[in-house]
Amino acid sequence: MVDYVLIVGVVVLIVLINVSLIMVYAARYKKVPPNHAMVLFGRQYARDSGMHVWMSGGKFIQPIVESYALLSLAPVAVDLGLDRVRQDAKGASQRDVRVEVRAMMEVPADKEEVTKAARRFLSGRQFMSMHGSDEAEAVRKAEEEMKRTVSAVLEKDTRVVVARAPADTPEVEIADAVTTATTPDLADLGVRLVSLVIVVQPKGGSPPGNGRAGRDLAEQVQQLDVRLRRIEERLGPPAPS
Repeated sequence: MVDYVLIVGVVVLIVLINVSLIMVYAARYKKVPPNHAMVLFGRQYARDSGMHVWMSGGKFIQPIVESYALLSLAPVAVDLGLDRVRQDAKGASQRDVRVEVRAMMEVPADKEEVTKAARRFLSGRQFMSMHGSDEAEAVRKAEEEMKRTVSAVLEKDTRVVVARAPADTPEVEIADAVTTATTPDLADLGVRLVSLVIVVQPKGGSPPGNGRAGRDLAEQVQQLDVRLRRIEERLGPPAPS
């Protein structure tokens, strides 16, 4: 009788241990959501710049020695309204203009590019060691940091390009020049410019929505929205929160 009770107790203990191990594994197993990349950090990745990128699938996050962060690969909009931008006025010195900028950017779905973006936009506090941490907040903070950085690059290059462009330069040519100027800087950050719309208004001119500038802006924004919808259709629906 004693042997039977002992055997039953051992079997129950083994079952409980196995169930506990399964629960721990399930709690620490992290799948990569759609339109995201997972960046792993730990000493075991010292040879790989201290981090490792997972583009799909899932990974068991080892306790203590390993942490992770998510980085969104979905397109992000950046809107800027730049006042007092100096522009060449064809021999009549320079004039102040207002420049409206609307850009779409994204982190390419490439391990090397994601690694660049992770180094720049993910802080140490955004790496989480436990499943169930506030992932959405960490992703949002990384996106905000990316928008701030890209906005600074766009503003700098836009002011330089507009200052050198004659007053009658087509806005499409200005946008192309800004794209050419920003591409190397954004590439260093692991970011790609998907599209760019620029509207230049003389100081005291009609606000967006009135006149030719407004019509041009509306048409370009409409084209940009169509591109964005196509990108979203290609990427598929976002992961449920």
